[in-house]
Amino acid sequence: MIEELQFYDYVPTDHRLIKKIMNRNGYLNYQMFCMDNNFLPDRFYIRYFTYDILCKVFDNFYKLNNFLPNRIDLNTRKYHLPHWRIIQEVCKDNLNNFCDKYDLNIKIIYTESYEYYCQKFIETYKHYNSTRKCFSKNGVPYFSWFVNNCPQKINTINDFITYLGLTPNNNKTKEQVIKSILNTKEILDRNLMYKDFTNITNSENISISTINHYWGSFNNMLRDLNLPINQEDMVSKSNDISIEILCEDVKKQCEIITNKNKNNIISRDDLKPLLIYNISTYDKYLKKELNISLSKYIQSIGYQTIEAGMGLHYIFDNGEKILSKHEFDFSLFLRNILQLKYNVDYKKDIKYKTFIKDYKKQSSIDYIINYNNRIIYIEIAGMLERYKQEYLDDESLKSKSKEKYKFSLKEKERILKDNNLEYYILFPQDLSEDFLLSIFNNSSSTTQSYC
Repeated sequence: MIEELQFYDYVPTDHRLIKKIMNRNGYLNYQMFCMDNNFLPDRFYIRYFTYDILCKVFDNFYKLNNFLPNRIDLNTRKYHLPHWRIIQEVCKDNLNNFCDKYDLNIKIIYTESYEYYCQKFIETYKHYNSTRKCFSKNGVPYFSWFVNNCPQKINTINDFITYLGLTPNNNKTKEQVIKSILNTKEILDRNLMYKDFTNITNSENISISTINHYWGSFNNMLRDLNLPINQEDMVSKSNDISIEILCEDVKKQCEIITNKNKNNIISRDDLKPLLIYNISTYDKYLKKELNISLSKYIQSIGYQTIEAGMGLHYIFDNGEKILSKHEFDFSLFLRNILQLKYNVDYKKDIKYKTFIKDYKKQSSIDYIINYNNRIIYIEIAGMLERYKQEYLDDESLKSKSKEKYKFSLKEKERILKDNNLEYYILFPQDLSEDFLLSIFNNSSSTTQSYC
């Protein structure tokens, strides 16, 4: 069984697979299974662990291995133990006692030289691309550590990458991108294909998003560089797609969405997984055949359209005001899945000073929810959609407005934590139905946060 789990390199979170494994081996619940086998589940399961359970997990680990993990082991999840951030959340005021008991340093100590870790950073950056998960897995310190300890005065991780003589991916010029594309063609020794620029694992290579940024599409890039085009886009090459088929498909999927959400609001994110073809095909065909955008067409058949992210202004029939697509999705979850009522079971945009003593500022919390005898406080970090990890690592952001927003959100989180309130900070990628159900089905009443 352990080998079966190690195949996944972590305890899988698929409920059916977990249940099958537990039933087969006689475990009554998931906690017992994890503690007995010295595994911890992914992050949203860890919220079920208390200080005493965490101690038992570390005791079991020592009995099995005759040594204790260090901070780097925890950050890389080398032994499937919880990440250091999770230990901090679980231990809270008992963190010092826990660290003394299990010989952990509260401040991580890197035993090698700064130059050693710089070389490790370069190797990881070139081989795995610039994803934080790959750096952490390979024992590379936090980005902020490099910035704070650099011999030269630098402010951001991009400054550090430049200091190492590398080029940050998002700073590459069009000339550098062209050079890299032509180099890729020379290495492959064949015509370039779309898939050559997807799932990039090497920072020297160019991603399809970079190509789209400079040329708008893959084929436009090929034309501009006088390279052979292997496959024309769907609009120009396909003879079996008609505007009637596309329009009928859009109507059908809009009807499905409105029946599910119980309103007539349609977003591109809702449509994407349902449409027969890529959503860009509908944009191109509608523009070519009817001289109308997809959004305008949806409006013409009687629906309202919204785009993902900020800037949405919508009022439900009962007066609830929505100011972003993320709020809209979360409110739909509260209404349709949990069957909660606005201003009865949950409220929006409530001033912190109404529930935090001596708080003077005018800041508001996004949601306060009364559910199963629990009062749950929710902040939705919509503005930081692409900066979840930076928020977790408390790294500075290049955008002044986003940095200001992050600072304000950190202050709100500190207030909620200091007042022992059950709260969750949710990023747009956290707003899936399964994940939200895991929060609301958690019966624990201890202070918790998820970012």
